[in-house]
Amino acid sequence: MVMEKFTDVKNGMIDISNHEELKQWTEILCCKEKDLVEAVMVIGNSAKMVDSFLYLNRKKNSNDK
Repeated sequence: MVMEKFTDVKNGMIDISNHEELKQWTEILCCKEKDLVEAVMVIGNSAKMVDSFLYLNRKKNSNDK
């Protein structure tokens, strides 16, 4: 897999069934794996929407950028 796919928060799609990709997204979005999975289950797999969901629900770590 190409790393660019993981870093594209605006257009990326999160595949929670792919463990390696899940780990990458938790690092990029500064969140816990369980919170990322919950967000995808609630809002869908759009990285942009998941990022907003995590932020609005204060599930992102305090060191987010």
